[in-house]
Amino acid sequence: MLYYSMIYSHINYCLLVYGTAPASSFRNLITLQKRFIRALFNVPPLTHSDQLFKLAKIIPVKNVFKFKLLLTFVDKNKIAQKNYIITLSQLTRKIYNRNTRVENHVTYNIPIITKMYMKNSLKFCVPFNLNKHNLNTLNRKELIALCLD
Repeated sequence: MLYYSMIYSHINYCLLVYGTAPASSFRNLITLQKRFIRALFNVPPLTHSDQLFKLAKIIPVKNVFKFKLLLTFVDKNKIAQKNYIITLSQLTRKIYNRNTRVENHVTYNIPIITKMYMKNSLKFCVPFNLNKHNLNTLNRKELIALCLD
């Protein structure tokens, strides 16, 4: 597909840098991606793009980082990348002293943040996204559908 060769390769190249940056930092990338998807479907410039992303099954720029992060933990072959992210984000498991309803869902400690910009750090966004979804039952297709919303 033309999108993956022309646009997605550039989005994927600096994923770790802009994935943890505030949305205002990559607003131009979002605009470019929306402009491309509208041109792909040959619709007017003011057409809402959410449905177009779902039709083309293209993950919006704002969700690509989340998709790649969760995919690393869902894919059983990416052990080295998973260990690198765990080390980089200083990920620690949360241990419960009592029995919980969901025993096989692993949760991680989310650090307390004092400034809003810290929400974009790997220390916060990695455990936050991992806790939000049960990765034991998730496969690649479900993950794509999750990130399209």
